[in-house]
Amino acid sequence: MKTRISVGALVLAAFVALGGWWYWTRTPEYSLDQAAKAIQTHDWDLFTRHVDVDGVVTSLVDAAVVAVSTQQGTAKNEWEAAGRNLGQGLAFMMKPRIAEEFRNGIRKAVEETDSKDRKIKLLSREGVDRDGKVAQAHLVFSGPNGPLFVALNMRDKGDHWQVSNIANALAVMGQIKGTDVGDRP
Repeated sequence: MKTRISVGALVLAAFVALGGWWYWTRTPEYSLDQAAKAIQTHDWDLFTRHVDVDGVVTSLVDAAVVAVSTQQGTAKNEWEAAGRNLGQGLAFMMKPRIAEEFRNGIRKAVEETDSKDRKIKLLSREGVDRDGKVAQAHLVFSGPNGPLFVALNMRDKGDHWQVSNIANALAVMGQIKGTDVGDRP
């Protein structure tokens, strides 16, 4: 009788452990851990499973274009306004090339950069706000001008979560430059 109870308890414990593991591997936090592991092990495929690089790049490039266009202030005359419009048009045309450079930089950072050589390091996770099939992770990184407060939007892909973009990319760029641009998470 004791053997039956012991076997039953072991089977029940195994089911609870498997259920817990199954649940954990389908959380945004687990996907963030996997992205960090991919960076440490230089595993591009694992990284792209948990990070939509194109979405992250798009948010960064869009923020860069907004930062440049809003920094200029108001034009003093029509020629200055025309010059600014031309510059913004050129920036818009260059977005695909800029995006490609960001993408290549991210890939190089994941595949080649050793952790001791990284200029930006994760300091803490401030939490994950989950709302159905979307979530926002709040992270703090070390940056050149103090802490970088980063909000990552994430989406549920069924069997895993994926970072889709940087919600506060403009603010992150401002923090890196040492200016107060955009909103913090």
